[in-house]
Amino acid sequence: MIKMFLGVGGIGKSTLVSMYLFNDDRLSSSDTCHYYDYKLDFIQNEKQHELVLIDTVGMNDLAHIYVVGQEEYRPKDMLQDATAFVIMYDVNSRQSFEECAKFANTVRAHKGNAPIVVAGNKLDIALENRMVLIQDGEDFAKKYNAKFFEISALFKTNTDKVLDQIVTEVQAIRNPPSVKSKKCSVM
Repeated sequence: MIKMFLGVGGIGKSTLVSMYLFNDDRLSSSDTCHYYDYKLDFIQNEKQHELVLIDTVGMNDLAHIYVVGQEEYRPKDMLQDATAFVIMYDVNSRQSFEECAKFANTVRAHKGNAPIVVAGNKLDIALENRMVLIQDGEDFAKKYNAKFFEISALFKTNTDKVLDQIVTEVQAIRNPPSVKSKKCSVM
């Protein structure tokens, strides 16, 4: 299962991935325009799921994903192969929130109804600087038929809920509930 993290630079995507993988923020200082993929075993309901987490470090615009561009990173394949998406923003940055629409529109245009989770990050410092209301995040998620969580990647607040939701949605697509046929009898 491949899961991609999208959002403008500086919002905590690398910190979130790092906390999942290493339980620290060693990746958060990355400041490049590449992407990195990491394998993670995630346990849900006593079942192990292998996830590939793609951290889109510094990719503020997905437009180049559909242009030839940087062949060594093959970003077009990266988007095509992804099965689920986390679109993140910083709750203290209105601009990062407004940029989410282009990511969501790209996902919907090229991946249809692929699962999306919207995550408002940096909840740990939101009291001082909040620029995006919870209702804004909820409304945005509803518009794109996505789930919404506010998180603190640094302190791992609600971060497991993000992975759990993605795994649940992808599993529902891959293993839809069987429909029992109704038997009719004519008397």
